[in-house]
Amino acid sequence: MLTRVSYRDLQYQRDAEFLVGAVGNKAEITLMLDLDVSAVGGFYTGECQLGMTREQAIEFVHLLIEAFGQSREIGEEWLNVGRVGYSWSDQGEPPEAEHSIHVLCRLGEIRIVISLDPKTIDDDYVATLGREEEKKLSDAISRGLFFLEEK
Repeated sequence: MLTRVSYRDLQYQRDAEFLVGAVGNKAEITLMLDLDVSAVGGFYTGECQLGMTREQAIEFVHLLIEAFGQSREIGEEWLNVGRVGYSWSDQGEPPEAEHSIHVLCRLGEIRIVISLDPKTIDDDYVATLGREEEKKLSDAISRGLFFLEEK
């Protein structure tokens, strides 16, 4: 199962997308972020892929839902909603890597920050979405989780 969530990144002003996959035989959700879909491939084009256990994916959806609700009420400052770990990434991180996905929000915007192990890569992957696109992303992950339940 693979779902594409396209959006216009509010920080970088570029067309970007998430690809959400559910891999039944591995019981995991994969998330691929492409921060610039028009860029020609290669390093530093803003692509990152990671895998989450079922539990991590559920926690990520909970954080997205909380951010969605809070983004209606708060001001211009970013509010840290929470963070969740992930199992692996395609960025060469060691198995014992310290990495996580942070969810932040402010009025009308949700920011997802994929923080890789600082010993592997210095920069984070930052996606800034509107509320409608965030809802599509949380729905896509929820559908992936439902797909895993059926396997």
